[in-house]
Amino acid sequence: MSTIEIPVFPLPNLVFFPQAIVPLHIFEPRYRTMIRDVLREKKQFGVFLLKPGWEKDYWGSPEIFEVGCLGKVEAYESLPTGHFNVLLRGMVRIRALECVCDYPYRRMRVQPLMDEDFHCTAAEKTRLFNHMYDIAGHYLDEILQIEPAAVMGPREEKNLEALVNRVTMTLDVDVYEKQRMLELSSVEKRYYFVKQAIDERLLGLKSIKAIDKLDFKPTLN
Repeated sequence: MSTIEIPVFPLPNLVFFPQAIVPLHIFEPRYRTMIRDVLREKKQFGVFLLKPGWEKDYWGSPEIFEVGCLGKVEAYESLPTGHFNVLLRGMVRIRALECVCDYPYRRMRVQPLMDEDFHCTAAEKTRLFNHMYDIAGHYLDEILQIEPAAVMGPREEKNLEALVNRVTMTLDVDVYEKQRMLELSSVEKRYYFVKQAIDERLLGLKSIKAIDKLDFKPTLN
């Protein structure tokens, strides 16, 4: 598979997924330079998670995880301060191969990663989509108190990959767990991982609500 050279935006607390959308505020001088270059070129750059221990070399080139996501700038705002607000859409998972240069910001040669095929019928895929849409909507609304439509998009899309990846980005799990999910080689594997995580949280919520309904009156000695 062919490789491409792109600017890289490493972050300590964000794992980005294809077909998800994320707002970014760009304020560091080196990344403001990067955005100006990106806007003149193909409007694309890679987002990678920094490895643990990044703090001691943050202003240099701390290590990143090998798998990240290529993003495309959908919209941007140039602020009077010189900062940028950017709306980034995930395009495809990518693997970092080599650093081409690291000043004033990193540029790397990367390889796009294609997901393995999801081996099921169109009808089964629609069933899985509807199930995920329902439980994810309940999870976002009841547990995270996030408007489901703002994350999941319209049900009419019937895009299972987009739904799974968008919900994965919002899961209340450790950032390194999300990185492990990004590295999974298929939407199918990611689907069942996310479903299990949501089922566990909804079960916990159900137990809490059941306890709250009990008419418990403590006995005073």
